[in-house]
Order: sequence, then structure tokens, then C-alpha cells
Amino acid sequence: MCGVKHAMANAEACTKGCVMKGSTYALIVDDKAYTLETSSDAIKDELNGLAEKAATVTGDVTGDTIAVASVDAG
Repeated sequence: MCGVKHAMANAEACTKGCVMKGSTYALIVDDKAYTLETSSDAIKDELNGLAEKAATVTGDVTGDTIAVASVDAG
């Protein structure tokens, strides 16, 4: 919803609030946002724990979307 910048001052709360309302997580690289898609509940839990933190995402990129295979802190 917000894209690269958040509407709320607390970026982590903003991210988690949007996801709870149906938005998907995004990976922000510089000024570019990549939509993260996964059907795995385990990966969704990992993304939730890493909201607003540095992460390494592995997957297939198509345009601005990443089909997430794995995610790690850092």
C-alpha cells in the first residue's frame, strides 16, 4: 500500500498493519519495491519476524515480483 515510504511513523507497525489487512510483504532495495509472493505459512512467519529488518530473499524474479523460495535475516 505505502510502497517505499510508510504512512505511519513506526515503519514496522505500518508494515505489519498493512499485511494484516491483506497487503503482501515487499523487499525494498534502494528506491525499488519488490512484491514478495509465497503460499508457505513458514515463509510468511519468517517475513513477519523480519519486517523492517535486513533480509536476504531467494526466489524467482519476474518484473517487480519475487516468488520467494527462502528468506534469512541479514
